[in-house]
Amino acid sequence: SAPPAGADPAAETVRRDQSKGDQETDKGIFGLITGEDQDPEDFQKLEKLADEIIEDQGALRLIAVPILGRKVEVEKTRLPPLFKIREAIEGQFNILEAVSFDRVYVFRGTVASGIAPAAALGSVERRFATAGLAKDVEIYLQHAQEESQSVMIVMLKEDLPRNEVAWWQWLLFIVCLGATLLSVNVQTFGVTLMTQQQMSVIPPEQMAQLAAKTVPTAAAIFATVAAQETARRTAASKYGVELTPPFFLPVWPFPSVGCFGAISRRLTPAPNQDAVLAMSVAAGLAGYLVAFLVLLYGFALGPDPEKLVNLNFQITPLVLKFLLKPFFGGTGLTEQPDPFADPITMAFPSNPFTIGGIIGLLIVSLNLLPLGRLDGGTIAKALLGGRSGTILGVLAALLVAVGAIDVREGGLYGLFGFYVAVFQNGSESPPKDALTEADASLQALGAVLLILGALISIPGVLMPNL
Repeated sequence: SAPPAGADPAAETVRRDQSKGDQETDKGIFGLITGEDQDPEDFQKLEKLADEIIEDQGALRLIAVPILGRKVEVEKTRLPPLFKIREAIEGQFNILEAVSFDRVYVFRGTVASGIAPAAALGSVERRFATAGLAKDVEIYLQHAQEESQSVMIVMLKEDLPRNEVAWWQWLLFIVCLGATLLSVNVQTFGVTLMTQQQMSVIPPEQMAQLAAKTVPTAAAIFATVAAQETARRTAASKYGVELTPPFFLPVWPFPSVGCFGAISRRLTPAPNQDAVLAMSVAAGLAGYLVAFLVLLYGFALGPDPEKLVNLNFQITPLVLKFLLKPFFGGTGLTEQPDPFADPITMAFPSNPFTIGGIIGLLIVSLNLLPLGRLDGGTIAKALLGGRSGTILGVLAALLVAVGAIDVREGGLYGLFGFYVAVFQNGSESPPKDALTEADASLQALGAVLLILGALISIPGVLMPNL
């Protein structure tokens, strides 16, 4: 039947959606609405949001879950009527269009003239609290595809990612930590000038001595990653953001740098761009600081007196080659038995700490490339927005592809590209206030880190004979 004259069409859509939600549907084995039960109108409206209204893919993914797959146990909770939401928003946000779903309202419009986005969002939240709506509802203020406009999203808190760590996540954390403590002992930057024939005849006690040389390097690598995650959590606590445990990423099955860093996900929304940027900037700064201090300590120690540890210089990133070569002495050359491989490998006498510092700098730099959910991708998105950040991401992907050509470092760049594609693809959930720009000092630090990350990540294959 047609709605009564003068009725709000969006509100009528909500009533229809809610009446459909009251019906029994087959939720499938995972408790989600199956394709047969999903409303085709919801698909069309979601496509419209993606094509015409919402810019951020993370925001689209956030609302797509409750729209396309509602959990059985959350069917009883409903959004307040649309007119109540409008009353709370009016005066702070000028609504040009409302797109409504059963569990999500999306308003396209503009922040009221003369009001800062943060002030407008805070005022709406206070109105929600006064009206008794804040308990069940979360509000997001996001960029629209039209630069002069913005988007306000109202959704149920129970549809947000759960802010608790499941038992299997703690188990995964322990497994990843154990695997990483092993993998950091196996890397390709430290080499010995002994041949395979010499290695096969050395006594067991000397072999154990040689293996022990990997421990300081492993400790330096792990300390760098641990410093990143400690700094990230310190910044997160400042802004009231809860994170998952850090899931360390061991480098396997091909040895190169031992660890690619750690994956941390937000359990609660970041309040603004300051929080988003602060977490990634803190991680990058802390990682560089620890790696640089370890490198300085290594140079202060000088080469290994037993001459067992040498730096495989040819696989060192290009910028580090230029910067560090003056600090090394003479080289040692090792012959390759395979005539089809590179005839020589250049190695400099070194020590485990120097090698650990170099690897630490490389790990931090790779994670500062503007790709996906890496710290660099997060910083680029916060500084430049989604579209410009995507351009930088393409350039970073090309850099990784160039590095993947050189297989001498154990497939470092190729394996890193695979890791990003599988584990760090896409973007994080958006902050509640995505419109207010981050503090200028944070932006400056973020820009410096992006430049450093890109420079230090340039693969040495571009100048293999340097």
